[in-house]
Amino acid sequence: MAKLHIKKGDTVYVNSGEDKGKTGRVLKVLVKEGEEVEEHQPLIVIEAMKMETNIVSKTNGKIKSIKVKEGEMVSDKQLLMTLE
Repeated sequence: MAKLHIKKGDTVYVNSGEDKGKTGRVLKVLVKEGEEVEEHQPLIVIEAMKMETNIVSKTNGKIKSIKVKEGEMVSDKQLLMTLE
């Protein structure tokens, strides 16, 4: 399982790198808006091409907004969440 790290103030988008235009599915949203999170805490799990990617916090912070739901299909450059 791959991991992507986000830090305080980051806005999290889907970034498929060389596979631009590809879609994935939100498997799990592990946090709620307003929740305090700690460094290395898993935030969301996305599945694309049968591979799961765990998005984890790089620092302590608070979830400002979550823009996706479990089961939702997401595409390149789509906003997922904001950490403040």
